[in-house]
Amino acid sequence: MRTEKQIAASRANGALSRGPVTAEGKAKAARNNQRHGLLAKAVVLEGESEALFNELVDNLNGSLKPESEIDHLLVGKMAAAHWRQLRLWEREKTGESTPNDHEMRLDRQFFRTLDRYVRLRTMKNFFKDSNPTTP
Repeated sequence: MRTEKQIAASRANGALSRGPVTAEGKAKAARNNQRHGLLAKAVVLEGESEALFNELVDNLNGSLKPESEIDHLLVGKMAAAHWRQLRLWEREKTGESTPNDHEMRLDRQFFRTLDRYVRLRTMKNFFKDSNPTTP
């Protein structure tokens, strides 16, 4: 349990914080949404091209030819991982440092999902070929 003195000290310290004061601090805080946007829930962020993302999805769909809803979900997951990786690479080109573990995680996510997709398609083909009643 915290004492009344500790609670009062926490409140006093909290009251002192008013956010960034200097122009440099404000500029840095304004970039927080971009930095955290590297792994945002929304795939295409403001300022990014939704048309280019859709083109990526179309290209993956054309290459992998998904048939079922699960196939489409996996292709979408691959597209999202690759799009986020492209975002990291773009930030690196502009000199902004990005954590390397994000790139590795996105790379693993893409290839793990591709592996699941290939396994699923292989299983479907196996069962299609082994069931003579399936047209």
